[in-house]
Amino acid sequence: MMNNIKTDKEFEALIGMIKLRNSDKRQELMRYEKVKKTRFQIEVLNMLYNIYKFPSTHSRKDLGLLIALPQRCIQVWFQNTRQANKKRRPTGSKRSIPPQPEEVPISTLLDIIDKCQIYKNE
Repeated sequence: MMNNIKTDKEFEALIGMIKLRNSDKRQELMRYEKVKKTRFQIEVLNMLYNIYKFPSTHSRKDLGLLIALPQRCIQVWFQNTRQANKKRRPTGSKRSIPPQPEEVPISTLLDIIDKCQIYKNE
């Protein structure tokens, strides 16, 4: 399916259509449930975290649609991972300016998902 999409604009349009189809009520209901992530989803999140520590809300929504996780679940996963890594860092290396959310290009999301396909059926 992904091979037929030639440009980022086409993919953005596809994501937009999926967003229109999904109801906000479904997302609200999923927010309160604990979601068990698959190995595929965890691998995608880890690969993305290695590149982008603070993905934007828009990027998290797009990723959520692509790997079937609520945006809030992805947000909490990134918060928890940053906090765990912060505790592992030496105390002398503190940041003075909070980082800004980063927009993740669609092509990067697709590349990461393609690399993690080997975990999809596990």
